[in-house]
Amino acid sequence: MMLTYSYNSNMLKIKEEKQDTDIHFQIQIKDDRYLEQFKLVLQFFDDNKVYTDVLSYPYENHEYRVIVREDYYNDFLAEMLKARLLQSLKWNDLVL
Repeated sequence: MMLTYSYNSNMLKIKEEKQDTDIHFQIQIKDDRYLEQFKLVLQFFDDNKVYTDVLSYPYENHEYRVIVREDYYNDFLAEMLKARLLQSLKWNDLVL
């Protein structure tokens, strides 16, 4: 099973790609009102005891490169949903 999510494209832009055992996100916060909420998501992972779960790198124009260990992918998306940065989060059956 895998997770799919939706978000308001006027609020942010998200691209993700799998690289080895990590998921790499390019996230741009388009609406400044949501920047603090996104920073709280990153702070949540910075404050825990696992140093390599979520790494973030800020760029200009409120763009971030976020590297999420595969085993923390669900946790990261759940925190994004809790922060109201995602509109929905849904389990999908993986069909092979």
